[in-house]
Amino acid sequence: MRAFAVSGYSGTGKTTLVEQIVKRLVKQGHVVVTAKSSMHEIHDTEGTDSWRHKRAGAAVTVILGPHSSAVTHNDRKSLRELLSGVTADFLIIEGLKEIEVPKLWCVGNAESEVGKLPESVKAVVTWSSNTFESDQRIPVVSSSEIEKIVELIRQEAVDLESLTV
Repeated sequence: MRAFAVSGYSGTGKTTLVEQIVKRLVKQGHVVVTAKSSMHEIHDTEGTDSWRHKRAGAAVTVILGPHSSAVTHNDRKSLRELLSGVTADFLIIEGLKEIEVPKLWCVGNAESEVGKLPESVKAVVTWSSNTFESDQRIPVVSSSEIEKIVELIRQEAVDLESLTV
């Protein structure tokens, strides 16, 4: 499994871009797994059965729905641990601005200083028709250039085993 991230600040179109990337990769025949980082802890709603299971001391809780399932852990696991045994071609991560994994940096309609971007940024994605200042080290692509974006991901994604998160 090869990993690539879509990062940027809140409201810059990360989720929309991830949706487009996943659709295109799946259409090309790839199996895709996604992961999203959150600034908030994951909590079961008080009183639910899964909340009661955790409160009783379960280390892992599995929820089986009619068409989906979820697994929650009482501690933070690495992506490698969580995806152990999962077979896929790509892992597309939304968020995790600070990790050293190749990434797109979404700026939405805002302006950003290229000099402040993490070293792992392979391209800046903009939704604006305004020109975005670049130092030529990092290409700037429009969110509508999905083929170009997916090709960049195919070229730059790294093996999941190389991740430290």
